[in-house]
Amino acid sequence: MTPVLESVALKDNRRSNAKHSALDALKTGFAIFHLKAPSLFAFRPRLETEERNLKSIFKIGQIPSDNGLRDILDNLPADELNGGFERVLPFLESRGKLSPYRYWNGHLICSIDVFTDQPVVYVLDALYACAPVVNQIMDQGVGAKYVINAKEKGNKHLFAQFDAMNEAGQIKWTKKRVKDCLYHFGYANDLAINKANEGVKCNLLYCRYKPKNGKEVVFSWVTNIELNALSIMPVMRMGRSRWKIENEVFNTLKNQEYNYGYNFGRGKNNLATNFAYLMMLAFTVDQIRQLCSRTFQRVYQVLDTRVKIWEMYRYTFRLVICEDLVGFEHKLLETCGLRVP
Repeated sequence: MTPVLESVALKDNRRSNAKHSALDALKTGFAIFHLKAPSLFAFRPRLETEERNLKSIFKIGQIPSDNGLRDILDNLPADELNGGFERVLPFLESRGKLSPYRYWNGHLICSIDVFTDQPVVYVLDALYACAPVVNQIMDQGVGAKYVINAKEKGNKHLFAQFDAMNEAGQIKWTKKRVKDCLYHFGYANDLAINKANEGVKCNLLYCRYKPKNGKEVVFSWVTNIELNALSIMPVMRMGRSRWKIENEVFNTLKNQEYNYGYNFGRGKNNLATNFAYLMMLAFTVDQIRQLCSRTFQRVYQVLDTRVKIWEMYRYTFRLVICEDLVGFEHKLLETCGLRVP
């Protein structure tokens, strides 16, 4: 788990004889969120077993005090933690775990920061329907695509072009029925994204969606994928996937013991941001383990919910001394009554 932090290039400007290293502080912060502690006070080890496991499993040399941890994290540049996230995609790629997430022409559908070494479709909300973001994506080359939610209030010139074309009979309209749902699409290519950037072109997809027993809902997206009768459904699905990604991630962070709404400290500089990054890094590692770890998958079959898994995880961590992560996972299997390989 901790190699994702050991790859971070730290700039620790404290004196050379500081009692606790910046890396130990990062590992301690990561352990807080990995173990789903609701506060720094609750995380503080009370048993010798807990302290030994923090050092053996998380490879922490010296565990800083609460104030010491806050002080170190507050003064570490927040962007240095990006190195931990940059290891995720290569790791998943090497294990063949990205293939199920490729959708349109082999592209990954991402609602995250920009990558440069993967064919990606970025699905973004309406805040990003602007020329600087579109240009940044386009600068990555022909393999970079986007599907960005667009609203008339924030993109008046774009929708004015669409309306003018519609009045002139130039908008292509089509209806598609999927099961009991009706989609009514209108689309146009090669529109200016706004009046100040006439040279930045995009395509606009307008969709009225009517479920069988619900009210009609209207969506619209800008994209650099050429819109035609074959592409409008995939573009619509990619655009709507952002809500699913965002909703499920926030739901997990709020309701599965990551303590997303808890304030671990604001600090004067980067404390709150670094805590947020460490929480997201712990969440990311958990997602990888759920996808790749046979141990996690076997335990999940027995305990049925992730919340129960974290409870059993903490129980084993507190009471059973383990020499490393592999030993801990074996003890976790034994605690659940499962055979150790």
